[in-house]
Amino acid sequence: MKIKMELLSDLCTSSGDSLSSIVDIETAVDEYGIPYIPSKRIKGVLREAGETLCKLGHYNLQDLDNIFGKPGQMHGGLLRIDNGRIENYESIKSYLESYYSQHLNLTTKFFTKDYITDYFTTIREQTSIDKKTYTAKDNSLRKLRAIKKGNIFYFPIEIPGEFIKLFEDCCRLTRNIGLNRTRGFGEVKLTLIADTPVKTKILKESKRYIETRALGLPGGLLDYL
Repeated sequence: MKIKMELLSDLCTSSGDSLSSIVDIETAVDEYGIPYIPSKRIKGVLREAGETLCKLGHYNLQDLDNIFGKPGQMHGGLLRIDNGRIENYESIKSYLESYYSQHLNLTTKFFTKDYITDYFTTIREQTSIDKKTYTAKDNSLRKLRAIKKGNIFYFPIEIPGEFIKLFEDCCRLTRNIGLNRTRGFGEVKLTLIADTPVKTKILKESKRYIETRALGLPGGLLDYL
């Protein structure tokens, strides 16, 4: 089974890294520069949703503990969940690996890690406001990198069949994840699906044409994956 996550607003997973004066708060990306969502980011908010359902009397807390485990336990719950990967991840990864293997001797590559990251993300600025003067506080400007809304991620999961209904309701109730999720970031829609027939477009254009498009003309590499 998989969880399908649709980003209804920009999302910052807050990886804990920063790029000096460029970005104060980074989002998580892999070795290719492709954003991903760590499983622990979604697991916590799913449990919060489950606790709400239990308080409303729809389910019992013991079932929730069976799924997610309890704080301080030596072992986790029965749920197994992997990091969330962007739609068509394997196709994108495969193409990039092929591209890099064919451009080992080039000093400049079009599809660098930064290029890929910039394609999927945007940098947002935020500041703190002085409640007395209604002006920005000194030295409060921060820049964070967020995954652009509209992207779709998939989380492979394993869960015993007897707990699927509870887990599905946890997914339905979850509305926000990540940093600043109460301030307009991280609005999501989660759907639990039995299988994910991810549709992959076939690369019909020539490699040279794709690389040319990546130089600034309309479209780009990832439009074809």
